[in-house]
Amino acid sequence: MFDTVSIYFNWIIGFVPPWLLPIIAAVALLATMQLWLPIWTLLPSKAKAAILFFFGGFALYGFGRYKGAKSERDKRNLDNAKAVEKKAEIHNEIESLDDKSVDDRLRDRGWMRPR
Repeated sequence: MFDTVSIYFNWIIGFVPPWLLPIIAAVALLATMQLWLPIWTLLPSKAKAAILFFFGGFALYGFGRYKGAKSERDKRNLDNAKAVEKKAEIHNEIESLDDKSVDDRLRDRGWMRPR
């Protein structure tokens, strides 16, 4: 069960935009207000502050993790685009060579051309 929770947590933090998380939290709090409001009124102010501090820290962690995940996705996409471009350059270079040049290059690098 913990793995499932971890998967959903990682998905929510990594892919849901940060501006959407407070909206989701507000809707969830409003939907369950009848359950938690009586308990909230009985809590001392220090406990309320501790709870709010915890969720504030969680929000900051989520924003930072989303920003880091987005940065890594952008970097990966840029690296993939560079690799595709490099592959196309190599393909075009090899296609422009005659068979003898290709055979010589493959032989010099220790490879044999398939026949």
